[in-house]
Amino acid sequence: MIRKKLKRGCLPTTENLLSALREKTLFVMRQPYLENVLPGAAARNVSKDVSGYHLLAVSIAAFCGVLGLLLSYAFGTASGAMIVLTLAVCYVATLMIRNVSHE
Repeated sequence: MIRKKLKRGCLPTTENLLSALREKTLFVMRQPYLENVLPGAAARNVSKDVSGYHLLAVSIAAFCGVLGLLLSYAFGTASGAMIVLTLAVCYVATLMIRNVSHE
C-alpha cells in the first residue's frame, strides 16, 4: 500500500480521494493543531490564574504525551493518535470538573 502525505492544513480534494481509491493508496491526514490546543484548553478549564494556567498546560501536555506513548505501545496503535486521544479525554475530564465546581 502506498502512502501519500498531505501538507499541513490541506484537505484532500474529491478528485485526489477518488484517484487514491482507484490506485489503492492511503492518504495520511495530519491534525497539527489538536496536540497544541488541547493542553491549554484543558488547563483553562480548571486554572484560576495565568501562572497556574501555564504550569498546568505544560504538565497536562507532558503527562498525556507519556501516557499516550505507553498506551500506544501497549495496544500497538499509532502514537500520535493515542496522544491526541489522551489529551481529548483529559480535556473532557477538566470540562466536567469545571461544570461540577461551578454548580
